[in-house]
Amino acid sequence: MKIKMAGIDYSSATVTEREAFAFTASQLQKALAGLKCAEGVKGCAIISTCNRTELWISGEGGEEDPAGLLCAAKGIGAEAGYEPLMNTREGHEAMTHLFETACGLRSQVLGEDQILAQVKAALEQSREARATDDAIEKLFQTAIASAKRIKTKVRLTTADASVAHAAVQNARGRLGSLSGAKCLVIGNGEMGRLTAELLAAEGADVAITHRRHSKSGKPAPDRCRAADYDLRFDEMRECDVIVSATVSPHHTIKKEDVEWIAHTGRQFLFIDLALPRDIDQRVGEYENAILINVDNIGMDLAVDRQALSEAKRIMAEHMQDFHKWVLSKKYIGMQKDGRGSPQAGLSADLRREVASLPEELWVGGASDMDGMVTEVMKAMKKARGKVLVVGTGPGELRQMTGRASEALLASDVIVGYKVYVDLIREHFPGKEFISSPMKRERERCETAVKEAACGKTVALISSGDAGVYGMASVAIETAEKHDVEVEVVPGVTAALSGGALLGAPIANDFAAISLSDLLTPWEVIEKRLAAAAAGDFAIAIYNPGSKGRKGHLAKACRILLKHKPKDTPCGIVRNVGRGGQTCRLLTLSELAEAEADMFTTVFVGSRQTSVLGGRMVTMRGYGAT
Repeated sequence: MKIKMAGIDYSSATVTEREAFAFTASQLQKALAGLKCAEGVKGCAIISTCNRTELWISGEGGEEDPAGLLCAAKGIGAEAGYEPLMNTREGHEAMTHLFETACGLRSQVLGEDQILAQVKAALEQSREARATDDAIEKLFQTAIASAKRIKTKVRLTTADASVAHAAVQNARGRLGSLSGAKCLVIGNGEMGRLTAELLAAEGADVAITHRRHSKSGKPAPDRCRAADYDLRFDEMRECDVIVSATVSPHHTIKKEDVEWIAHTGRQFLFIDLALPRDIDQRVGEYENAILINVDNIGMDLAVDRQALSEAKRIMAEHMQDFHKWVLSKKYIGMQKDGRGSPQAGLSADLRREVASLPEELWVGGASDMDGMVTEVMKAMKKARGKVLVVGTGPGELRQMTGRASEALLASDVIVGYKVYVDLIREHFPGKEFISSPMKRERERCETAVKEAACGKTVALISSGDAGVYGMASVAIETAEKHDVEVEVVPGVTAALSGGALLGAPIANDFAAISLSDLLTPWEVIEKRLAAAAAGDFAIAIYNPGSKGRKGHLAKACRILLKHKPKDTPCGIVRNVGRGGQTCRLLTLSELAEAEADMFTTVFVGSRQTSVLGGRMVTMRGYGAT
């Protein structure tokens, strides 16, 4: 596994040069999807901010060219001459760069706070594009954890640090005071809102734009007022400071839009915090207009050298964790492939490899090195494999939990009922899939445990949550006999996903009951239905029908009607998160005549349940406020 990166940033390129490599959100998703398909690339992520664009890749062959791939993703040929501006790194050098970037040590404004959120966003965007792999996941997660710890424990500078703070400091320096200054902030995103809040804290009269038809609906920050984006030029006529911080690929202010500036006799300060730039650079040609951008914004910060040393110590500890993970993965793989064992030479090889790592890692000296060897050896001894019992949610990939997705990405083999395997197969290429038909649950567990005993990480999948009418219990029972580790990864069960479609049908005490009598005698099911109804529980009914169980729902309703009114609100949801999804409200008496199958979940209300605005709602019982 090789980690490589290539990027262009403020240290080597101007704003104009960096603009060529800026990505909009849609461009980023398209680029990541294409890069993941590039030869030799196993995973990738792109950090795209006003100060930098960096492509991170993991690969096996070592021949991957991240600089070339980044240029290709932006449609930039070699003749454009950007190669000298590119910074390329690999291995430990690349890792160090990411860790320092995440905590602000590589930022134009040293120690700035926003870069950590931007690194997190890069990882999230890669996940959304299905472009990450376990190496990129682990690298970014470890760098983020390191940066969080540094932000919590260490203050790198004596001042607040962000581009927004720099902008406000610059404006204060030019105007002398911002108290009473009229300011317009164009852009209601994170950067715009932070800048508006900081200006307001200085006593400025601040307006922040909003788009009339925006779906975000964010109110203006405290002590700021909202201004219509389409009327921004009228608003800025009375302003002293105009800040633009949008993610638009087009100019928000063109020179011809503000020709009137030349006739006002007043001075205007324009601050452009966007990339691509929001403000036409020709605006600065007006004699009474000052235009600054992220490159010349300036911010003088005193660096705390002791704090810097502590930050590097924290980074070294987390980088040890990443190297430990890399070595564990490598040596466990060698062990699985039969290329030795801990007792037959791999231990000595491991010690030599640990000793060859950069000296800066070993903040604790030789004990750190010994500790890494010990931890990797322990991991190797435990590497008989593992079964991850994964709840994949209702069906749609976006409704799968993040942990479930991570578990499937980390697995070598995915085992499950054929219908559920087919729902996810295309989203997890490169995995080995083993599927079987209905009524083969125990067989699937035996298969999963057998594969894990060979040293593989196996995902045994259930729809919804594996612990709710799923595979978790039988998997644990089977694995116990073979001394194989099992981890249950929660998912979103039908009572939750289906309930959300209906409204809030189980917001108070409720019971979940399956009508399948394949594993539970019908007599027992009848007693449970009667007890739940007598106790006035809201009820989520799983498996209400199938080809072989046509009348079970009607029988259940007859039992429930002995204890619940016939007009009790009920709901039916079918194919949650899949094609053909439907939901319907009806009464308990109507439910007795309804049809249902194994892809249906039924909800029966309690005395606290009513229909509000076309939704089934069981009241929690909160008092009026």
